Amino acid sequence: MSTVITLENVAKTFAGPQGPVVALGGFSMKAEAGEFIAVRGPSGSGKTTMLLVAGGLLRPSTGNVNLLGTALYDLTPGQRSTFRGRHVGFVFQEFHLLPYLTVLDNVLVPSLAFPIDSARDRALEVLGRLGMAGRVRHKPAALSTGERQRVALARALLPRPSLLLADEPTGNLDGANAKIVEDALTAFTRDGGSVLLVTHDDRVAPAATRTIELLPHEAT
Repeated sequence: MSTVITLENVAKTFAGPQGPVVALGGFSMKAEAGEFIAVRGPSGSGKTTMLLVAGGLLRPSTGNVNLLGTALYDLTPGQRSTFRGRHVGFVFQEFHLLPYLTVLDNVLVPSLAFPIDSARDRALEVLGRLGMAGRVRHKPAALSTGERQRVALARALLPRPSLLLADEPTGNLDGANAKIVEDALTAFTRDGGSVLLVTHDDRVAPAATRTIELLPHEAT
């Protein structure tokens, strides 16, 4: 297996009114192609901060992030944005869909930033696999919570990323929709992608091939 991402002694500290606040402290990990990793830990342990750092959205205070052989934070902001868009997909508990766009157009949003081969056909294919083929012309307000999450997942999968970062993607979902999301994440790893899943959901965590615990002493 090839290594997709490596985090080396990554820490993130913010300035607070009473001194520095450690959001993430001294965290290291490596994810290989095809791995499905669940990241667990109590609130405040730095799980979401870790995902943002891993995805190139939040520069760490110390440490290094290497994605597909590239030192992520050695890139300029513009280079990092392009690199992230091509290689990293994000799925959050809040769906971040554009309310005035249809399901299909929401999924196609990444193709506005850079070319994606056969983007429309790819979007329809992914939506079909997620059971959304009959909803492509609907807008988010007409969708259930589970359907909105499936649209957000389809959008993340559109560019064929190497790494999928998911922050509590099933936390608001019923059992049936949680299983659809779980199956899609598992299928993504079977195709050679890597998943980092932050979750408290005991229904989904067992699908992971490995679990990493972020402990309270690693953050304050």
